[in-house]
Amino acid sequence: MNKKSQKIETEELIFIILNFVFFAILLFFVVRSGSVDSILEEVYAKKIALVMDSMKPGMSIEVKADNLLSQIEKNKFTRFPVIFENNRVIVVTSEKTKGYSFEYFSEGNPEASIDNQLKTISVKLK
Repeated sequence: MNKKSQKIETEELIFIILNFVFFAILLFFVVRSGSVDSILEEVYAKKIALVMDSMKPGMSIEVKADNLLSQIEKNKFTRFPVIFENNRVIVVTSEKTKGYSFEYFSEGNPEASIDNQLKTISVKLK
């Protein structure tokens, strides 16, 4: 073998490895973003945040969340699924990942509670 053909083989090997890594990462994100959990997290985070934007302090809402709550039971998830962060961000999680976060603009301190019998999430703005 001459040096030129050996150099080409090394470059081709590096190219194949980099392609494999790229497609593995791409496949991971496609599978993660297409899962039922991530779609439900996004839907309910946006739904609650958009309704909260029209609320005034003292008001409360109930969001029917039977799909999300049944998915939480299926995953045996024990943490509370709706979290309000200090910088006006709602985070909805249904599995042991970071969940989906969405910003809201309403004033006041929100509190969330779950009614498992009615399968609803209640949000009160104080």
